[in-house]
Amino acid sequence: TKEGLAMLGILTGEEYESLAAQTRLISGMIRDELARFGCELYDIKLEFGRCNGEVRLIDEISGGNMRVFKDGKSIEPMEITRIVTGD
Repeated sequence: TKEGLAMLGILTGEEYESLAAQTRLISGMIRDELARFGCELYDIKLEFGRCNGEVRLIDEISGGNMRVFKDGKSIEPMEITRIVTGD
């Protein structure tokens, strides 16, 4: 929770709010992009860290970091890449 992370000194309340806003923005962008290909983002793992004193996304975004469905069926990570890139 926001309070637990602040109590442990991991994130300030302001940093938590920044992380939450970034998560909503990034996830929404990915959801919308996948929807263009008839795919549904089910869940995603984003990794954040500190860079120059700011909390930022520090890991790549790839098919291996998310679960995506198309026509009610789960899509393998490499298939997500093929669908999006057209390869």
